[in-house]
Amino acid sequence: LLDKPTSKYSDITTWSTSPHLLLCDHLIGCSEQCPFCWEQCELTDSNHISSGKDHFIHIHRPQCLGTCTWHTSKQLMLDVCTLSIESNDRFKNKDTNGEWFPYKKYRRLYETWCISNDNVEESAKYWQWFIYQYHDQIVDWLGAAPTSIDYLNWGAVSEEMALASLSKIYNVILETCV
Repeated sequence: LLDKPTSKYSDITTWSTSPHLLLCDHLIGCSEQCPFCWEQCELTDSNHISSGKDHFIHIHRPQCLGTCTWHTSKQLMLDVCTLSIESNDRFKNKDTNGEWFPYKKYRRLYETWCISNDNVEESAKYWQWFIYQYHDQIVDWLGAAPTSIDYLNWGAVSEEMALASLSKIYNVILETCV
């Protein structure tokens, strides 16, 4: 049914890298995750660090989605890492050997991460809606203590408002999931 290829360019077995691997690498990109919220780096070049580009994310999430809870209360950590790095708060994890470490100095531990607060106001609406809608499931998933979020008035953020905030950041049109 098929004739033999007439040139080396039409025979993928002679290519140094398989086309499907190149495509996957480009579509998946970097697989590193933010050390605080576990959001995946958005850069599509998996070798971006070697070319001098730090890991980057447009929208970081509340740290509870990276399994963080408050140390003493075990309640969900609702802070977004972009705000934590500007605060006087501290964290501890395996990378700090269980010692408290200031968020402001995160680059000493995670030197290839650039955490910017460029879109924090717009993204907050989406995450407020998400945490309010799925609070109980997140608490169950983490085995965390319930967090009182009613006083935050996050229930006032509609799905439409949440999607509009993402649309503004990513410059795309999103529709509600009806």
